[in-house]
Amino acid sequence: MKLESGQVAVVTGAASGIGRAVVAALAARGLTVVAADVEKQALEALGIPGVETAEVDVRDFGQLASLADDVVARHGRVDLVMANAGVNGPRAYTWEQSEQDWRWITDVNYLGALHTVRAFVPHLVQAGRGHVVTTSSVTALGLLGGGITPYAATKHAVLGMSEWLDHELRTVAPGVRTTIFCPGPVGTRIRDAGRNRPAQYDGGSTEVTPLDPAFTEDSLPSITAEQAAEELMAGIEADRLYLPVGPGVADRARDRLRRILADL
Repeated sequence: MKLESGQVAVVTGAASGIGRAVVAALAARGLTVVAADVEKQALEALGIPGVETAEVDVRDFGQLASLADDVVARHGRVDLVMANAGVNGPRAYTWEQSEQDWRWITDVNYLGALHTVRAFVPHLVQAGRGHVVTTSSVTALGLLGGGITPYAATKHAVLGMSEWLDHELRTVAPGVRTTIFCPGPVGTRIRDAGRNRPAQYDGGSTEVTPLDPAFTEDSLPSITAEQAAEELMAGIEADRLYLPVGPGVADRARDRLRRILADL
């Protein structure tokens, strides 16, 4: 989809990190952008001229549905939606991650993306045009570090949901395309995501087996959020379905595929 002035975009998880960089990149291209996030103070400090803000918790489908209806009512259209809100939890082995860690990360990363799709895609289908971006991760394409199974599992879920969404849209609404954004390490505050963790998820992983530092090392170079956003802009305009971004990310995906093919 060609990004151009007059279009309307909505980005969740937009107050910091990749989301903020994407909002800035879209606004610079002349789009009307609605930045949605649960972090009110960060939204108020966004500081990008012409960008609208909306305090939204992606765990609540009703809030996203109301936002979608409001955007269409005020602007008459929505062209691009990016389900980007995401969190990560403490590093621990899979069997030592608490139920509350799993529930919080799943509710935000996977169900938040699904809620965003359910709220906005009907408007895109009705219009017969538009673009859906879901933020997955290198961890959905290949192994990276360790101790982050809940995060990686939810990013796999986002990948799978998005593949089937694309399959359906190509039949029902061929003018609506999908991009699965899979960045490697990016300089963001996602490791500090606990700042927005609701009290209902108290009781996270605390007393766990120390992980070997060599096991948790990400081992891929980090890029800036602005670099990731520019790669995404190009991927949207090229109608890329799979968009691995960052040094070595594609190699991790190839390694995983080689292991799958070997066992097949």
